[in-house]
Amino acid sequence: MPRLLLCCSQQPVQCTLSHFSPFPFPCSIPSMAMAFLVALALVSVLAAAIAWVWDHAVVRLVWRPYAIGKELRSQGIHGPPYKLVKGSNEEFKAMKEETDGLVLDVHDHNYIPRIAPHYLKWRAQYGEPFLYWFGPKPRLCIFDYELARQILSSKSGNFVKNDPPTTLLDVVGKGLALLDGIDWVRHHRVIKPAFAMDKLKFDISKATADFGHILQTTMVLLETLRLYGPALFMQRKTVTDMTVGSMKLPKGIAIVIPIPIMHREKVVWGDDAGEFNPLRFENGMTRAGKVPHAMLAFSMGPRSCIGQNFAMLEAKSTLALMLQKFSFTLSHDYVHAPADVFSLKPKFGLPIILRQLDESYI
Repeated sequence: MPRLLLCCSQQPVQCTLSHFSPFPFPCSIPSMAMAFLVALALVSVLAAAIAWVWDHAVVRLVWRPYAIGKELRSQGIHGPPYKLVKGSNEEFKAMKEETDGLVLDVHDHNYIPRIAPHYLKWRAQYGEPFLYWFGPKPRLCIFDYELARQILSSKSGNFVKNDPPTTLLDVVGKGLALLDGIDWVRHHRVIKPAFAMDKLKFDISKATADFGHILQTTMVLLETLRLYGPALFMQRKTVTDMTVGSMKLPKGIAIVIPIPIMHREKVVWGDDAGEFNPLRFENGMTRAGKVPHAMLAFSMGPRSCIGQNFAMLEAKSTLALMLQKFSFTLSHDYVHAPADVFSLKPKFGLPIILRQLDESYI
């Protein structure tokens, strides 16, 4: 009968086993157990690695873009082709680099070719809405006011803020504007009373007591916000499969609402949509366009800007105080080149010539 020599203690112990080699050999049970555990750990790590590669490389980078593109094409929605990992990034970065040196006439308010040439090109090429890719992430650019109203006014919780870039978070932090869900509800409940019209501490009556053009100032501010609003491209992301209008949208797609383009739509704002005309707001903001929700500078619905009333009061009061004492004009050194740096900003600053008014004139 074959024998197996086990080194399980300090003294070798021989065991008689069948179907083994007739030659006795030493072995260590603790070493075998350790080897088994190491092998098991390696297998687990390998399985996890394979699962990660499948989920992040195959599903996220290949299968999901393919499936989403195919589904939206079946609905007549097209766009630039998806490129592995990069999406549409290279194409729109190249277009923005080409237009970055564009300088406008000071009276030209159409800066869209400077900040969003890719939207103009893709809209003309693929129609609207169109699908493009921010890396492997799908984005749907819409231009329809009714679709925008349905998305922004929704209280279902199915449209949340899209994931902000880390560079933006580093600058502004994750305040109310970037929160969602219960965190947003809690912060909004705390902050809202401070911005109630009847509780605002800013006393506009003192600032405007001797200034009889507050209505005109309001119209000028609103028209400025229409053409030069700081918020440029609002984004909302679906948290589940959704139907919006006639579109069936998959979970996780980001919907882009290009405010400066929509604020220049002649079908909504009239033939002078590209011109600076404050009189369009003489009957109020809801009657300025052909739809009551045409003005998107403060967004709309439950996530509209909580501080919009305070911001308008503050701006009107500041302007009223300034115009009572000073006149101001653009400096000849001003270069008209609006830029998209998180929000709309003058690329080369905004130099102003300020002159004190004659006291007798006041």
